[in-house]
Amino acid sequence: AVLALPMMSRMGDGSAHQAWVQYHWLRIEFADFRARLRSVGKRHHALLVTMREERMYVLPEAIGNALRTELIAANTSLKHADTELPTRRQRAERPLPAITTVMRFEALVREAAMRVRRFGWQLRQAMRDIATLRRAHIVFDTSKGAKGSDLRRGLVHHGQSGSTASAG
Repeated sequence: AVLALPMMSRMGDGSAHQAWVQYHWLRIEFADFRARLRSVGKRHHALLVTMREERMYVLPEAIGNALRTELIAANTSLKHADTELPTRRQRAERPLPAITTVMRFEALVREAAMRVRRFGWQLRQAMRDIATLRRAHIVFDTSKGAKGSDLRRGLVHHGQSGSTASAG
């Protein structure tokens, strides 16, 4: 569940207590996005395993590159936000975070949220594209003597292999 929180710049007097409350909820939201990325990452892995089992060795380049780019961006955003979390020692020295720290953390959490959502969207799009490939019977099959280079180029279709396809 994504929490709708007011932006720090819109919070009345910006008191230390408000900053602390905002920071607390942002940390919860951050943990939620981290868990969501892990969940989406598991779906991504399951998709790759399914494709391997169905002998679809080639994830169309446009799909694969978009997924990789978004996954890296989402992970990077979460790591940047993570660096803003104070260490245990810093929390002991200063229990209330500075308002600027909260605002910086909030911006990073928002960016991470956008990246995680975008990766989830890209993954759903990839799954739809792969379902379309399946319906079109463009499932790569190595059982009929197909060459590896044919598989990489996507020339081998279900029930056929390059030179051994019958003219009918």
